[in-house]
Amino acid sequence: METIITARHFELTDELRSHVESEMERLRNHSRKLHRAHVILEIEPHGNRQIAEINLHANSTQYVAKSESHDMYVSIDEVLEKLKRQLEKHRDKVIDHRHRGAHTTKDLKEEYAPEMYDYSEYDTDLPEIVEVEYDLQKPMSIEEAALQLKMSPNLFLVFMNAKTGRLNVIFRRKDNTFGLIQPQRH
Repeated sequence: METIITARHFELTDELRSHVESEMERLRNHSRKLHRAHVILEIEPHGNRQIAEINLHANSTQYVAKSESHDMYVSIDEVLEKLKRQLEKHRDKVIDHRHRGAHTTKDLKEEYAPEMYDYSEYDTDLPEIVEVEYDLQKPMSIEEAALQLKMSPNLFLVFMNAKTGRLNVIFRRKDNTFGLIQPQRH
């Protein structure tokens, strides 16, 4: 992980730099998706506050935490704890979605793609996909689906077409009309 350390209003010592770098490496163990960290250490010129701020960049997420105290090492340790909690909360959220049957693109790639292929040349910085469980109501006609969508604030409605027995999607268009997606078998 690339780590950039900025010191404001003081000269960064080698001891403090090595402390930050070792702690950032420990933080890296919480998530392999962390790419870059910007650590900003600041001592207020006319006060006793010593501030540590860290901006972490992951695949599609940015984590930010800030802490201040009268000792820079304490500020650094506190800001790292805040980031660890953020990473754990995000990890728990992803795990919770997986346990409810959701799959991420990474899961699908690992499940269906052989390990012998090298995907490093492809852009893997995709936004996180969060799946939502959706209970289909009784099968309905296209007209019923259009009426239901018209009465709701949603942009689209997934429904089982009573005539074909297949999933369809009806959606709002920008010109205030509805569009219909009907999958076809070839």
